[in-house]
Amino acid sequence: MEVEGFEKDLIKIARKYPSSIDLVASLFERFEEGNIEGNDIRGLKLKGDKVFKTRLENPDANKGKSGGFRVIWYLVTSDNEIYPLTIYSKNEQDDIPNREIISLISKRVSNLV
Repeated sequence: MEVEGFEKDLIKIARKYPSSIDLVASLFERFEEGNIEGNDIRGLKLKGDKVFKTRLENPDANKGKSGGFRVIWYLVTSDNEIYPLTIYSKNEQDDIPNREIISLISKRVSNLV
């Protein structure tokens, strides 16, 4: 489930929001237990695979989920493997366009699947 670029994104976020590390670790534990959380991002045309966006609260900024973090992750349905693509703070960045998500998949995941 490790993707090098995701780790860099998480470290960048964690410098400002230390609780993000525990929140993401907890999210990944839930994934490993089979609990898929997040909203399906539509319009990506991925031949059966899916990309999800999970909203996490940001207790370091006293924000709920609406002003918290977003974790974008890729589900390869053929082997039920999850790859985190990026994490960002909603109060610092707008939604990521679909073309950028496709680019992240190409750069960060294609060599892993």
